Amino acid sequence: MTLSEVRLGVRLAVADGRRSAIAFGLTALAVAIGTAVMLFAVSFMPALAERDSRAAWREMVPIEDSSQARLRMAVFQDQYAGQTLVRVFVASLTSDAPLTADAPVPPGLSKLPARGQAYVSPALADLLARTPADELAPRIGTVVGTIGPEGLRSP
Repeated sequence: MTLSEVRLGVRLAVADGRRSAIAFGLTALAVAIGTAVMLFAVSFMPALAERDSRAAWREMVPIEDSSQARLRMAVFQDQYAGQTLVRVFVASLTSDAPLTADAPVPPGLSKLPARGQAYVSPALADLLARTPADELAPRIGTVVGTIGPEGLRSP
C-alpha cells in the first residue's frame, strides 16, 4: 500500500464531513485500545510464568528418604517498616555438620553462605544501607553478597 492509497482512503472515509471524521477517529481509537488490550493479554501469561519460574527454587519439596537430601531450606516471612522480607535459610541435614560439597547452590548465588552469613537482594542491600545497624542487620547476619537476577522473584 502506497502513501497515495492511504491518503485516498482517509479522504474517502472523511468525505461526508464532520460526522464521518468523528466516526473515523472513534473507530481508530477503538482499534488502538483493542490492540493494546490484546497485547497485554497475550504478554501477561508468559510474564507470570517467568516470575513463577524465578520463585520456584524457594518451594519446598518433601523427601521421604532424608538420606537423599543434601540441603535443607526453610522460608520465613518477616516484617520491617511495613515491608515483607522473605528469608530463606539453608542448612545441612544435621545442624552441627557443615554443608556437603555437592549441596546444590540456589540460583543467583555464587556459593552457599556459611553459618551467620547472608546473601541479600539489591533492594534489601539498599534498605540495610539506609537503616541503623542495630535495627535490621541482626535479623540478617553478615552480608557476603547480593543475589543475582536469576534468583529473584522479579527483577
